[in-house]
Amino acid sequence: MLKEKIFENLGRQVNVTAVMIQMAFHIEIRKLTDLSENQVTGMMIMLCDQTTERDQLMLEMSLLPGEIELFLAPLIQKNLVRQSGNTLVLTEQGNAFLAELWPVVEKTHQALLENFSKEEEKMLYDLLEKLQNSALKILKTK
Repeated sequence: MLKEKIFENLGRQVNVTAVMIQMAFHIEIRKLTDLSENQVTGMMIMLCDQTTERDQLMLEMSLLPGEIELFLAPLIQKNLVRQSGNTLVLTEQGNAFLAELWPVVEKTHQALLENFSKEEEKMLYDLLEKLQNSALKILKTK
């Protein structure tokens, strides 16, 4: 009984799905760069935020304090990201790099959603947003 409940657990289902999506992006991104899909995702976050605090990036990328240095080192060495104190900024080179990778991201995105209608895709995003909001509510109570 417990075994079935574990397999049906929302957290497990979302986690397995997230890992599989990351693996799909990883396979495609590794054809073009030695950076991981997480590092590319981190750069996308930095692009959207304009400036990103290290602590916020750690939270969004689920990184532990000791992992952030390993995560950022190749990005800084390749001049894709600049760090000033606790603030991270995507460089012009980083912007250009993401622009080059974007067709791969789009292609993978389309492949992942190829069996969804437009309505189902919208519904999926709406449901994910509801889950995220519920999780944030729980996080704010701690």
